[in-house]
Amino acid sequence: MVGAVIGAGLARGSRNINYKILRNIALGWLQTPLIAGLVSLGLYLLIKAVGGFF
Repeated sequence: MVGAVIGAGLARGSRNINYKILRNIALGWLQTPLIAGLVSLGLYLLIKAVGGFF
């Protein structure tokens, strides 16, 4: 998907790259692992506090 966005923009000239979409994609790359890590930590602490598997 990212390659298609950049490739389509470059095929028409670098001024046609939609930087707003690229920014959103980059933010998604950064936010996804951070949010997943926080959710995992929260679940781990919850299970540990309840006396689960850990």
